[in-house]
Amino acid sequence: MAQKLAKKTIDIRAKLKVTPESLEAQIDEYLKDLEAIPYDKHRLIIDALRTYYLPLVRENQGASPERLRQSLVDANRSWQVHFRYLQQRLGIDLTQSASPSGPSTSTSILQPEIKPEDELEEGEYIHIFD
Repeated sequence: MAQKLAKKTIDIRAKLKVTPESLEAQIDEYLKDLEAIPYDKHRLIIDALRTYYLPLVRENQGASPERLRQSLVDANRSWQVHFRYLQQRLGIDLTQSASPSGPSTSTSILQPEIKPEDELEEGEYIHIFD
């Protein structure tokens, strides 16, 4: 009889220190509200990270141009599905009219500063992955 090999797993944990009134703390509160979120918070987080960063992960891994292109196609498809969900959930259809402020014309994308844990200031930690 063949014995099944146990799959090796790793734990992924993230901890951020933020002020209670920050957007990050508000997102954390939303993710804790089991009645508000459409499915498990860990899946929500991983799906968002996959959509945003998987093409860059593939590039970092030295993926072929074809695989990079497919990663972009998949990320775009995921974003489009989520965007349609947001419009339906919020009852706002942006395909029919432009937003009052119009599309962003900024050419720079600001990324939040991530500091090592030993450089964080006083505040509250939020546990993204428990």
